[in-house]
Amino acid sequence: MPLRCAHFKLADFVRAGEAYHFARVELTPANMARYHDHDYHEVFWALRGRGEHLCNGRTQELRPGVIHLVRPRDRHRVRGSATAPLHLVNLAFPSLAWTAVRQRYFADEPDWFEQPLARRAWSVEGRAQTTLAHWTERLAESGRPAVALDGFLMELPRLRPALAESNRSPVPDWLEQARAALA
Repeated sequence: MPLRCAHFKLADFVRAGEAYHFARVELTPANMARYHDHDYHEVFWALRGRGEHLCNGRTQELRPGVIHLVRPRDRHRVRGSATAPLHLVNLAFPSLAWTAVRQRYFADEPDWFEQPLARRAWSVEGRAQTTLAHWTERLAESGRPAVALDGFLMELPRLRPALAESNRSPVPDWLEQARAALA
């Protein structure tokens, strides 16, 4: 039996004056996200726990420290584990915001949201973990201003492994991870 697909609208999640939706959630099989598509772009990452992401008929294991990009037309759901609930950060934002940032700063690069599913998920390691921890806190602040969203979207390239590796500091990874954990 095929899954029923709900359609989510960003206007149902974003309050007046806010530029994006941000949530930290704990997911188990009992409260998993419904199978859906939506009218917005989405980025999410797990902080801890285990789970799975069903997207366009393919299942991906969810692990802490992996960023996932989701397009509006993707049909997906996220489910956490009963024994190790999935603690997830979710950022939903207008597709036009991504289009504007991309055109302004990344017009010569491929659109990361248009890559195959396997290339729209990557591990955040080393120094990039500190950057992601910073943006997790910044995006959680009240008001949800456009400047925070734009800043995060402009920072996405630094969170991708190829660029993160080229910007490596002389600080060892274990120390970067300890610093990120303390932050």
